[in-house]
Amino acid sequence: MGRKARQQEIDVLDTSPSEGGMARKQGETCVSSVLSENIALRNSVLKEAFRKTNKDIIARSFETSFSGSTAVTILLVGNRLVCANVGDSRALLASYKSPASLGGLKLPQELEAQLKRTEKVWLAMPVSRDHKPDDVDEHKRITAANGRVEPFREPTGEPIGPYRVWLADENVPGLAMSRSIGDIVAERVGVICEPEIFEMKLAGDEKFIIIASDGIWEFISNDKAVEMVVPFWAENDPEGACDKLVDEAVKHWHAEDEVVDDITVIVIFLSVP
Repeated sequence: MGRKARQQEIDVLDTSPSEGGMARKQGETCVSSVLSENIALRNSVLKEAFRKTNKDIIARSFETSFSGSTAVTILLVGNRLVCANVGDSRALLASYKSPASLGGLKLPQELEAQLKRTEKVWLAMPVSRDHKPDDVDEHKRITAANGRVEPFREPTGEPIGPYRVWLADENVPGLAMSRSIGDIVAERVGVICEPEIFEMKLAGDEKFIIIASDGIWEFISNDKAVEMVVPFWAENDPEGACDKLVDEAVKHWHAEDEVVDDITVIVIFLSVP
């Protein structure tokens, strides 16, 4: 999305003739509620949307016992940004800040040096949290539901890789995140579909948002992702920015592993009032 496509939520309502009026009215009410300035109402609608999506997916004919999805939703409501997140995909906000706007924020040494040369620095700020089973609050919920949180283990007992969610007495499902949509077996031991919602007021120096699956973040840091997108932001080329991120991620996967993880990325250029 280019910077002229500023703040909006886009929905397509394709309704049948007999129920069209009612379905359209309900859809418009839902959109109105999500874009509302009423924070409690908006959060309630977002959480219900995630729950309904989870219920609908499980009701489908395809198998979801050991399969599911992450989800990240970004809403721009006036000068406020709202992010609802489930799983380990990530939303990242990039800002171009002057010293006066930092408010005493302590910067890494390389950014302090950059400020001396350019008077402004690019800052990368996650606006979602990767939901990992070993996070204190997530771990507590999973173990309370009789789940286990530990890495996969070799026959020798040696732990390998990230912490995963397991049934108490079976080595399934081995999910490496603590929230998801679908994943029926993991849901039995505390993996939930309820999104974590973050909201902030935009200051005006926010330039773009990157939303991506962990196929991007496995090998590319937040700061590096912003650095890679900046030249495309200067040219108003969000599609080129997406291609660059995907190409770099694929190179890392080929160099580090035998497989390439699923990769999805969206780059949104902002025009903040």
